[in-house]
Amino acid sequence: MRTASICQRVPRAVRKHAAYVVDTVALGCSDILSYRDDNGSWDGHFKPRRKYKIEVSEQLGITSMRKYHSNDKGTPDPEGVYTLYRNYFQHARTAEFRKVIATVNDWDRNMLPLAVVQCFFEGGIEVPIKLAKHGNDQRVDVEPLMRISRPLLKKKSKKNARPHHARKLWMNAMKKAEGVLAVHQRQIFHKIESRHTILI
Repeated sequence: MRTASICQRVPRAVRKHAAYVVDTVALGCSDILSYRDDNGSWDGHFKPRRKYKIEVSEQLGITSMRKYHSNDKGTPDPEGVYTLYRNYFQHARTAEFRKVIATVNDWDRNMLPLAVVQCFFEGGIEVPIKLAKHGNDQRVDVEPLMRISRPLLKKKSKKNARPHHARKLWMNAMKKAEGVLAVHQRQIFHKIESRHTILI
C-alpha cells in the first residue's frame, strides 16, 4: 500500500460506505478504538479475535500463514503468533450504521502501527444518520456541531491574527472544511489462508 493512502489522522464525520487504513503511531496519545468521530455515540462494542502463526523469510517475505490454537490459555503466545481483533460498533441512534476497527497485536501484545477503520450500513443501503444536537442549544432542527481539523485551525489562526467574532470564524471554517476529511474508499479486505475476510 502506498504511504499516501494511509491516514495520518482518524477519519471523522464518515456517514457512508468507506474504509480507511490509519497510522496509529501518527495519532500520538489518541486511542484508535475510542476516538471521537463526530458521529455521536456508539453502542454494542464487542471484539472477536483470531490468532495466526506467521513465518517470515528475509528473502521471500511471508512464507506461511495459518490459524493458531493454544492448548494452554495461561501461557504466553510463542514468537510469530499474531492476534487479529475485529472491534464491532453499532450507532446509538441509527441501528443500520455500523463501524468495524481491525487491529493486530504481536505475541508480546504490542499493537502493530496500522489499523483498518470501516464504516458501513447493514443491508447495504445508506440512510441519513441521526445525531443529537448540542445539549445547550434550544433551537429546533439545529445541525450538530462539527469538529474542525487541526491543520485547518492553524491555517485560520494565521489568517485571522486580528480579533474577529468567534461565531463568524467558526462558520467560515466550517464552509472550508467540507471535504477535508474525504478519503478515497479502497478495497482493504485481505483474505487469509482460510479465506476468512478480516473485517466482516
